[in-house]
Amino acid sequence: MLDRKGIRMNWLGPLAMGVLALLVTVSWLRRFETAGATGKRIIYFVIFAVSWTAGKSLVQPRIDRLVLASSIEGELLKNVTYVALKEHEPDTYKRVLDKLEVDIKAGAIAEAAYASMGREFGIVLEKRLPITSDAAAIAFMKVKTEQIKVLFDRGGDTCYLGLHPELVQDQAKLYSRFSPALEDAGYVAMAQVIRDARLQPMAAVTDAQIDETGVIDSLQLEPDVWADVANMDAPKADLALRRRDCEIWLRLQEAVLKLTEDRAGAFVRYQFAHA
Repeated sequence: MLDRKGIRMNWLGPLAMGVLALLVTVSWLRRFETAGATGKRIIYFVIFAVSWTAGKSLVQPRIDRLVLASSIEGELLKNVTYVALKEHEPDTYKRVLDKLEVDIKAGAIAEAAYASMGREFGIVLEKRLPITSDAAAIAFMKVKTEQIKVLFDRGGDTCYLGLHPELVQDQAKLYSRFSPALEDAGYVAMAQVIRDARLQPMAAVTDAQIDETGVIDSLQLEPDVWADVANMDAPKADLALRRRDCEIWLRLQEAVLKLTEDRAGAFVRYQFAHA
């Protein structure tokens, strides 16, 4: 997550304005060599003030934008997900960077900016998870399963919101419930999904392929569980029903992750293709 402390203060703009104003002032003072000491001081302050004001309105905004963009990008690229995003999803990366600049200028750094990033990641993952490598899909699902377990154990309906992040306004608070290690594992897993979808893409898994592999039977889940799985897409308002969805989802994923890599990977990618 973007660290507010990592965005350095822009001291370069005021410094440049001071130097510019001083140079302009010295240049103009040469035209008033015959003025007395008092006159020169008055002229000095007038010219300096005018030069400072003009420079601040014309030059400093450009310097501010350059320094801000450099600071934000430096912070983003400390995170492996943004490194992968910049290399393999440049359009999305630029949107994230541009949006962060706007949010930071408006003073909404952590909460609003992080929520914006979460939505962009969701869009990328929806497109890339169905075609990424089996290994990347499994790694991502392992982390996702651990995250939902953490949210489920906390009580309430946070686990349901973890499965439906589109319902969450402040995603920063939701994901702040994870340990630093689990949060970092999520970033690594997302980076692998993005990278493998570009470098070694696979065809999305079809219904026919799932039937041919016999994955459904190999999961050995009871018929009532499959009935609950089929009902998970229906919106739930009741807390008990929301937590039931979380239980069913966890049972399904834990069974899937016990399969061989080719079967587990195929089924995970299939789930995301039909989410």
